[in-house]
Amino acid sequence: MRIKEIVEKNLSVQILYLCVAADIVFIGLNVLYELIPAVSDPSLQITLDRGYAEVFQYVKTFWIAGILATMAFRTRSLLYGVWVGLFTYLLLDDSLRIHENWSKASYFPSLFGINSHASGEFIISTSIGLFFLFLIAVTYRSGDFLARSSSRILTIMLLLLGFVGVFIDTFHSVVQVGLLDPVLTTLEDGGEMVLMSVMLSFVFLLPKRSQVVRSKYI
Repeated sequence: MRIKEIVEKNLSVQILYLCVAADIVFIGLNVLYELIPAVSDPSLQITLDRGYAEVFQYVKTFWIAGILATMAFRTRSLLYGVWVGLFTYLLLDDSLRIHENWSKASYFPSLFGINSHASGEFIISTSIGLFFLFLIAVTYRSGDFLARSSSRILTIMLLLLGFVGVFIDTFHSVVQVGLLDPVLTTLEDGGEMVLMSVMLSFVFLLPKRSQVVRSKYI
């Protein structure tokens, strides 16, 4: 293995460690905010839109979309293009509260004993997730070996992200127990943060892996 490849792999691991370490710090600050009255900056909450932790999430999602856009441009792959669209939507949804606003602007039936607003968020998020999964399935065969193998791994991560971001969020809306509130909040928002860090470290190596794959056929 070349020294450059070792350095880049180590850099990917270091990015993962640094991002996860930052995630843990943000989660810890959120706990301090909830437990210590003297810690009064609301931006420390990991649930707050455009708080410190959320902004860090925007940065990670932007980097992932940017790297995948580079891959789409280099390989002319529609499969990578769909992933760019997905992460771009996630970035816009987080920063502009798209599914929350849509659920308020439209009427949705109450599901699973939760209010119509929470039901709307669940329906919208699930529908958009299924839409992108459909596009990934349609364009899957058009991708090269690396694009397909990477898409399988990203799909697993996406499903995990959907589980913590949609299903745990919906469960949190149903189960209103004071003692469980900080636990569910950490699982939901903290889980999203860590999963996005893992995705970033994985996607970071794709350009180099693409060069290695291409060199084998030249």
